[in-house]
Amino acid sequence: MDCRSAQAQAAFLLKSFLFAMIALSAVHSTAQVSPKVPIQPTRSSENSEPVASSQQCCLPVPLPVAAWDILRTEIRSNRKTHRANAIAALAVIGLRPDVVALIEGALRDRDSAVRKAAATALGELQSEASKATLRALLDDSSPDVAFAAANALWKMSDHSGREIFMATLAGESKGDGIVKSSMKSNLAKYSDPKSLAMTGVKEAAGAFLGPLPIGITIAQELLKDRTASARAQCAALLAKDPSPDAVRELTQALTDKNWAVRAAAAQALAVSPAKISPNIFEPVLTDDNGTVRDIAAAGAIRLTHATPPKSLHWPAVSAEMTAQAKKP
Repeated sequence: MDCRSAQAQAAFLLKSFLFAMIALSAVHSTAQVSPKVPIQPTRSSENSEPVASSQQCCLPVPLPVAAWDILRTEIRSNRKTHRANAIAALAVIGLRPDVVALIEGALRDRDSAVRKAAATALGELQSEASKATLRALLDDSSPDVAFAAANALWKMSDHSGREIFMATLAGESKGDGIVKSSMKSNLAKYSDPKSLAMTGVKEAAGAFLGPLPIGITIAQELLKDRTASARAQCAALLAKDPSPDAVRELTQALTDKNWAVRAAAAQALAVSPAKISPNIFEPVLTDDNGTVRDIAAAGAIRLTHATPPKSLHWPAVSAEMTAQAKKP
């Protein structure tokens, strides 16, 4: 082989080696780069803070936000029972101006059962600031709503609705027609055996949420199970016990097989004088029963002192709500 051939072959081998090194380097660099995965942000909430960075976008929703989300859904529901249950849950939060404002908004609800629940809740809360609003409700088109408003006022030593009580007692409207003649139906209602039985149920409900819809629903559920009724009653009694033993038992009752017992335990923990961590309600917010979720949400809000979203108010009457008002 001559000199020129040897030099050409050497040059060819050198080029091949360099190309091979470049190719290996490119493959190595590609292997070191991780593929980009788009970050999926969590569902934003109405009273959530703006996301500050990509690292914060996937954090779980704070407990107070999740709790208000649950009650907001109930308040905006087209089902009257859901809206009434929301009122009962708001009453668990306690006497706060923002809570009272939401309940007073429900006094303008399309459905009389919801207005009645709102009037009852204001009476249970002893909302002195709501007296004028309740007096206006004494002329409500529904006798049940007017009666509830009179009863709420009476509990606050305001006897503006005394004529309603007298007319109901007499079974007729007297005098100059101060009370609507529709009040006559109350006498028959209160003398009916089935109504009297329901009155007993309402008394039983007083251990939980008073005469509010959730309390009545709980009492009705407990009538089906005597052992559950005893457990729920114990939960109601332990609500006033600040001892660690009582808190432990109530916490365990949050997983009871009967939803009414779980609801009673959640309410007891919400109003307990003991030092309760709001986080105790976090797993209950996903309970398979709506009543339990509502009370747990109210308990979390009560213990965290969380304010409602600024845009949250009782919904105005809409055509859709009107169509759905009679649905259970």
